[in-house]
Amino acid sequence: MTSRHIVISEDGSPTIWSDDFGQCYHSTAGAVMESEYLFIDSGLKTMVSKRAGSISILEYGFGTGLNALLTALATCKEPWMEGTDIRYTTLELYPLTPEEYKAIDYSKGDHLAASLYDKIHTSKWSTVSKREFTEITPKFSICKIKCDFEEYIPERQNFDLVYFDAFSPESQPQSWSEKIFRTLYSGMKEYGMIITYSSKGSVKQAMRAAGFLVKRIPGAGKKRHSLTAIKILKDRTEILPQGQ
Repeated sequence: MTSRHIVISEDGSPTIWSDDFGQCYHSTAGAVMESEYLFIDSGLKTMVSKRAGSISILEYGFGTGLNALLTALATCKEPWMEGTDIRYTTLELYPLTPEEYKAIDYSKGDHLAASLYDKIHTSKWSTVSKREFTEITPKFSICKIKCDFEEYIPERQNFDLVYFDAFSPESQPQSWSEKIFRTLYSGMKEYGMIITYSSKGSVKQAMRAAGFLVKRIPGAGKKRHSLTAIKILKDRTEILPQGQ
């Protein structure tokens, strides 16, 4: 990476601007707002309501670690997470340096959030060939893999939920290809769900070509729509968040 720096989004939470990709890691309308609404409320909470016990999550784009932090916090604080534990796999080719992630504060004085954020970032990075999980809390373990998205081949029918948080299709089109979504389809359980901020037509087309049932849901902040994609082998759609 050539250059990146911290910027403050409209809800007061920090994100990172990347010169290489010409965009921020999160919505400038609100980094925490977007992640809480999209990945936690629309993604994780929906999946937990349908599946008890252990849920396996794959994240495309670890970035600042915000989505991992909010997921770990949910296991500690949210009543609807009771009885559920998370195995969290995340992919990132360009991890933040210690100086960068230490300059980002999502805790707002919450000592638990600060502690979890530090543990998540100081956990070891795995490789595609050697994947290891680190326990952050008794209910949340993480495997961080330093790799390009196209290098990663998940085990068949392994994941319940995918947080697809790559840079936009305009700046990183190879990450939103039919090939990537076919790989994900193979690696997800039946009724597994992808959730992403993008609602671009080419993304919907690639998801559908890979075999997913795709629907729009309301977007976060100023964004009109986001997408969910469900791996369905039978004619059932009740796991989808309300959308169109």
